[in-house]
Amino acid sequence: MKSGLRSKGLVTVLLTLTFAAGAAVGVAGDRMVAAENIAPETDIPAAHRGRFTIEKYADELGLTASQREQIAPILDDVMAQAEALAEEIRPRLVVIGEGAKARIKEFLTPEQIDQYEEILAERENAERQKKEAAAGRAPPGVDLEE
Repeated sequence: MKSGLRSKGLVTVLLTLTFAAGAAVGVAGDRMVAAENIAPETDIPAAHRGRFTIEKYADELGLTASQREQIAPILDDVMAQAEALAEEIRPRLVVIGEGAKARIKEFLTPEQIDQYEEILAERENAERQKKEAAAGRAPPGVDLEE
């Protein structure tokens, strides 16, 4: 009985570590590319995605129309650079994540592997649904018709 509880505890710890690692990679990627918060298949022009951050705080900062116009090209440039960097490292992040999953599976029983894969599939599905739900929604202050 004690052995069964110990195995479940180990699996719980391993899954928690896997999810934490995945979350860390996800947060890092999200921070690198602000546009990742909006699904890429939205109708929002790429040039406008980089402006979300400033638009979010523009009223709070009391920016004038002139200041917004001067800041927009800077944000567009930063966004383009961030997108290029994200595209460059995204494959490496995927390899790291897949490697972690494979290493964890080495310590699981066949039944635990099945359960682990189910949990991961559910998580991926939830993330996909979250992105689909975000598609078509623009943050406050951004006009999609510009």
